[in-house]
Amino acid sequence: MSATRDPTQELVETMAALNQSWLDGRLDDLKEYFHPEMAMASPGFSATAAGADAVLEGFEDMVRTTTVDSFDTGEPTIHVVGSSAVVSYSFDMVYVRDEKRYHSSGRDLWMFSFVDGSWKAIWRTMLDVNDELIVGGAGSA
Repeated sequence: MSATRDPTQELVETMAALNQSWLDGRLDDLKEYFHPEMAMASPGFSATAAGADAVLEGFEDMVRTTTVDSFDTGEPTIHVVGSSAVVSYSFDMVYVRDEKRYHSSGRDLWMFSFVDGSWKAIWRTMLDVNDELIVGGAGSA
């Protein structure tokens, strides 16, 4: 980390760029934010994806099968200790999959490590996820 940069601000910028990458379908860009040994625990810790490529597959599936109508996040809570950090924020999303419209909300929890001059995601899970079918399907507001 540069002595002139604020690690908290760097993480805010990293998280915004990471999210924009998957929202825009730029998965090659997304991978640059992942440590090669990154892991992701599915909501409820029902499964784990190990390795950046495995985590990226989940994002690829999302981009391939889902249209995101809206994605909003709350202000992130960031805790930095040396070259490690935890970033957590609430999210609220409306998406369409299989011609059905859903509202999803919950909390995204990421762990980062400062490696080779940048913050790399090393672990992620989503907590308190609530997915609800919006009555009226894909065409309703």
